[in-house]
Amino acid sequence: MEEKLFYNSNGNKLCGVLNRASEDKIVIMCHGIRGNKDECGSFIQLAESIKNTGYSSFRFDFNGHGESGGQDKDMTISKEILDLENTVKMLQEKGYKEFVLVGGSFGAGIVSLFPFEKYVCIKGIVLWYGALDYSYIRYGNLFTEENKKIAERDGFYVSRSMNSGEEFRFGLDLFNEVDKYKPYEALENNNLTKLFIHGEIDSAVPYELSEKVSNSCKNSRFILIKNGEHTFQNSREAINTVVNETVSFIDEIFNSSSIKRESVKRDYDIIADQYAAEFGRKYEDMEVVSEFMSMLKPGDSILDLGGGTGKYTDLLIKNGFKSTCYDFSKEMMRKARELYGDIPYILDDMLNVKNHYNEGSLDGIIAFYSLFHVPREDIMNLFSDMKDVLKVNGLLCFCVQLGDSEGYIDEPYLNEDGKGVLYFNGFSKALIDDLLDKNKFEKLYENMKQEVGDNELGDDSNTKIFIMAKKIK
Repeated sequence: MEEKLFYNSNGNKLCGVLNRASEDKIVIMCHGIRGNKDECGSFIQLAESIKNTGYSSFRFDFNGHGESGGQDKDMTISKEILDLENTVKMLQEKGYKEFVLVGGSFGAGIVSLFPFEKYVCIKGIVLWYGALDYSYIRYGNLFTEENKKIAERDGFYVSRSMNSGEEFRFGLDLFNEVDKYKPYEALENNNLTKLFIHGEIDSAVPYELSEKVSNSCKNSRFILIKNGEHTFQNSREAINTVVNETVSFIDEIFNSSSIKRESVKRDYDIIADQYAAEFGRKYEDMEVVSEFMSMLKPGDSILDLGGGTGKYTDLLIKNGFKSTCYDFSKEMMRKARELYGDIPYILDDMLNVKNHYNEGSLDGIIAFYSLFHVPREDIMNLFSDMKDVLKVNGLLCFCVQLGDSEGYIDEPYLNEDGKGVLYFNGFSKALIDDLLDKNKFEKLYENMKQEVGDNELGDDSNTKIFIMAKKIK
């Protein structure tokens, strides 16, 4: 079901179309300059395909375009970035927690320049025939010095849409901004997963630009569409291929465990200072920690898995153990260095623990308040890896939250920008027993801690469970 929405952005009323399917996952489509929310029909077809895959979508008109307010001559790159920010915020208020951004042509440049560091809810981006270098765009040679001089004289330069033939006025402020913004540089410094799609016969923006930028980016792939023009509307086969490839990528993003883990790393990188100020020297649950240490002997090798600021690593070292902190947030490692000096630290994803430890090399593993950030599809393999690196009779001590749900929770340190940004996974007692049984652990200790208020996933209870187990074979 499609619903037309009007909302505010920077003093203008924007218009968009919401195509509902999912309650928490949504794709936002950003059109090109001189265009509108339908992107010559391409976004309509994409929206229908996204809906059939089970996700919502939202396509909207930037200020000065289509049904949105504002004048064409007043649109700028910075205003369009703000329009996209306000669109994300509006959809967050409607309950959407995971986003993929799709941009076409000039809209791809706006997507590239989006302040992703403020919105960890964005999981991936798709760039169709992207205007990623404003000095590299044919577009009828729009941003030339000659056209800028006309804008200086008249207040704007008049151009016609390649597709509709309608006039569009390019204001002087826009000409001044094209020298300031460099979408390709922003992409090169962006770790999000990216898909570039471009037609091989694009007469407005050469495909070599997308290919070059893709090759210089991390987590990127490039697809060249045979016989594809700008907007892909010259060929039914071309647009069908583009839509299929885009929807496949979106589905992969929304279901990828790597995306879930990346949300955790990005979140803790952002909040490291605040987290360390509140919890960096706050030793919690010492009854469990003391029980764990009492079952080991001085000199034993203990891994603090997901140890963050390193407080338990430091505590273990002070009690005579050989301990190493293991976490994938470089900012948390920085705080650990500030708080506890040069404690041993491994900076990596915990799913790679076997890259750092041989089988049977550890006497103990402690994992407090970290395993509930491991995607459900990865947790069995992680328990198997922990079993492998532990010695026979080695101890595993961990804390998780009881529950059957998984999803993205709010990050309170980020206030309004922290709505639904952090992946969190609840553990049922049946799942815990299954993890222990299948990996040959004998449960030695269990303790539950009831906390005040609703839990992170909105269930009725908020109970942490502490488990100590021994590897038996």
